[in-house]
Amino acid sequence: MKPKTIITAVLLTFVIASAAYFVFTETTREKSPPQMADESEVDPSATTAADAVNKVDVYYFHATRRCWTCKTIEAYSEEAIRTGFAEQLQSGAMEWRTVNIDKPENQHFVDDFQLATRTVVLVRVVDGVNKEWKRLDRVWELVRDKPAFVDYIWDNTNDFLADANG
Repeated sequence: MKPKTIITAVLLTFVIASAAYFVFTETTREKSPPQMADESEVDPSATTAADAVNKVDVYYFHATRRCWTCKTIEAYSEEAIRTGFAEQLQSGAMEWRTVNIDKPENQHFVDDFQLATRTVVLVRVVDGVNKEWKRLDRVWELVRDKPAFVDYIWDNTNDFLADANG
């Protein structure tokens, strides 16, 4: 065999092995995602007394089929909100919501918040009407760095809250 053929075969084997390893790790992770504090989904159409007041809704939008990364984004986001904004959640000034955008009744969110992928969205609600929103798309970029991810959620949520008060 020629050296060029041998090198090509070795490199091709390396690429195939790398792809197989990636697929294996992603499917393995899918079996044991981080646990969310409350795995029950909030019905976004359910109205409460808090819906009529000024508040911030923090949404995590997901699909029916979810990979390890999607579940991790939800878990890290919920943890960041519950630990960093416990007082606001307790008082009703903030609400955490998860929404499956594959359900027909939730399709409007795709247009409402210009969703291109699964993500976190902060929404300012004034007198029961969505007045302003901010999509936190960097969650995908930061998902493998939990401290940076949590800081990103906290910083953006604090800025969003400050904009309402400033």
